[in-house]
Amino acid sequence: IFLGIILAVYFLLVKERLIAQVKKVGRALLNRKRYSSVAKGVNLADKKFGGFIKGQLADALIIGTLCLICTFIIGIPYYPLVSAVVGIACIVPVFGPLLGTIAGALIILLADPIQVIWFGLFMLVLHLVNKKMIRPRVVRTGVEASSVFMFTAIIVMTGLLGFWGLIIGVPVFAILYTILYSAVNRRLAKKGLATDAYDYCSTEAGRGIYRE
Repeated sequence: IFLGIILAVYFLLVKERLIAQVKKVGRALLNRKRYSSVAKGVNLADKKFGGFIKGQLADALIIGTLCLICTFIIGIPYYPLVSAVVGIACIVPVFGPLLGTIAGALIILLADPIQVIWFGLFMLVLHLVNKKMIRPRVVRTGVEASSVFMFTAIIVMTGLLGFWGLIIGVPVFAILYTILYSAVNRRLAKKGLATDAYDYCSTEAGRGIYRE
């Protein structure tokens, strides 16, 4: 961990120099078209991973802070520990809020079982506010796929990489989805076909659901 922190600081200090050297090697080894494709792929990965991880950490910090303030006001026992657990758990997409709530409730249960009820009601309101107001503003994935595919991506990545699959499953899927989506649209455009999925709905009901 210590060496990782030292290397991270060093890489940040010489970031521009390293990027220039990588570009130099890429231009030397690849032709213009291939270099452009690789550069677009790298920029896409940086945008998806960077935006998602930063947003996820910001969301976790906001939730942890709100939890700390509100649980202190309510009088929840062990509120600093509970808030830290809730905030850290929110780093995990989809399952994080539920895991944090359960872990926090178990900690509170040791001191005051009645307070678990108030904590549960508070967390329900907090996560609804987070879902509707906070998270959409701070977490940017750029993924337009349905939640079913997102849920599947997390399950698959967790099965392959364990805990880290929970963290990076969404941005990895965002990259793969964007690449596949762009490739499909290019092929359809070459054939002179529509690229909007709305045009492929077979019924009016299906089109209405898709637009919603």
